[in-house]
Amino acid sequence: MGAAADVVFVLLPDEVIPVVFEREIAPALRPDAAIAFGSGYSLAFDLIHPPDSVDVLLVAPRMSGVSARARFVAGEGFWGCVGVEADRSGRAQQRMLGLAEGLGVLRAGAIEMTAKAEATLDLFVEQSVGAVLGQAVMAAFEIGRDAGIPAEALVMEMYMSGEMEIVFRAFRETGFFRSSGDHGPTAVFGGILRTLEMDRDAMLTAFRAILEDIKTGGFARRFQDEAANGYPMLEIAKGMIHGPMPITEAEASLRRLARPSATEPPSAS
Repeated sequence: MGAAADVVFVLLPDEVIPVVFEREIAPALRPDAAIAFGSGYSLAFDLIHPPDSVDVLLVAPRMSGVSARARFVAGEGFWGCVGVEADRSGRAQQRMLGLAEGLGVLRAGAIEMTAKAEATLDLFVEQSVGAVLGQAVMAAFEIGRDAGIPAEALVMEMYMSGEMEIVFRAFRETGFFRSSGDHGPTAVFGGILRTLEMDRDAMLTAFRAILEDIKTGGFARRFQDEAANGYPMLEIAKGMIHGPMPITEAEASLRRLARPSATEPPSAS
């Protein structure tokens, strides 16, 4: 099988890796081979234990596989987190860099870190910034619609016009604070005013608790239980993703109203 190769790259869902690794990958690993992971999750939370005879590498893209593939095909690079967890061959660093170069990571850049740090970073941003953004969009949609603002106008303003992509691109190109200069006085004043009015201490407390739960392995344990029990919470999420939700209906309505190119995000070029 594939694990008999010199370098094995594991690109499986996090919660699936422990079973597949124990049954199929570990028995086939040759001494002085290398096993690389596209996520530090299974290593970080002691879900697997590679044999002492192989190199253990981390090459983790900072975007989805679909996006990473699209950028590779276009000849572009993408950021990644890389590292060597174990060097048994004396060539682990070269192997890691070769894999990162082949994937296109080094065309953009890479940050060297441990699997534990990479997994913690990934989960923390998803569960803090990602959760707040998601909650904010849903809350603003609900309150705005209840106040009589058309649902289509709300989704247009929040993200379908493409303005939000421009804002985040400005974070990347100009800087998080510096990019505020691209906005008018009304937006800057309103943004600062409402930011100062929000309960920052409560958010810091919540974020610290999230980070601690991740670092101590609490989240990983719950996610492994989720998988073992047939993904009950993910079934609820699928219902929201694929079901008839008001925000989804508003998006579809706006697409019907718009010209074909009007709801496409602006080009980054």
